[in-house]
Amino acid sequence: MVAELKGQIEQRIGRNLLRYQMVEARLKAALPLRHITVSSEGLDVLARAVDDQKKWTLGKLVDAYGEAIETCCAESKAHFQERLQGFLDARNRLVHHLVQEHGGLSTREACEACIERLDTDYRLAEDVALQVHDVYRTAMESVASFVDAWAVAEPGPSGMGRMADRYAERLAERFGSDVQVELQVPPLEALAEILAELERNHAGGDGWTAFHPVGSELRRRYENVPGHLLQMAKQLDQYEFVERNVREGAGASWMFRRRVG
Repeated sequence: MVAELKGQIEQRIGRNLLRYQMVEARLKAALPLRHITVSSEGLDVLARAVDDQKKWTLGKLVDAYGEAIETCCAESKAHFQERLQGFLDARNRLVHHLVQEHGGLSTREACEACIERLDTDYRLAEDVALQVHDVYRTAMESVASFVDAWAVAEPGPSGMGRMADRYAERLAERFGSDVQVELQVPPLEALAEILAELERNHAGGDGWTAFHPVGSELRRRYENVPGHLLQMAKQLDQYEFVERNVREGAGASWMFRRRVG
């Protein structure tokens, strides 16, 4: 009788371990995808996060998952965190302490108690696994939308901005209207793009272009425009900047032109 019960225990141990490993694998895949930055470095940052979290333990993954999920109130959050901790404790008990806690499985009573424990732990694991699967599926769909948008993105910061808009629209179609997409454009890249456009459309016959429209163009396209734009622009080696009289009788203003050679 004990031998038969031990066989049932072995089956349940395998079943529970498989569930724990599936949760671990899905968290490793999904957690790095919670934040995708739409920038020229976005995919590199994402790849590094994926590689880093492949090395995380289940405990660290569960902690990060618990922090990432929002709930409606503090009580719900506490209950959610409690269930996650119970899930992690059950996994650790299975791996490290199960046999010792049930008397080495030497009696029928010990085996039956062990089976009951494994079944209880599996019900909790299954509940957590279903939640994690929903997060995993959402993350996979989100990154698929990101990659699709990236594949047709036009070059330059403006192209990245249009990509972010398309990405947000696609996510809203899938996940609701509250989806937000963060767009981070390196300031120097944005400045270089705007200077090139102004140069192309407004340069004088001598090659000089007024710098003053740069600020309004940046604010029209992006939020949180930094100050000291002229000092920043001077970091662009392809341009030179001087104060010049735009026309006779007018005051001097900053102008720029592309360096020759």
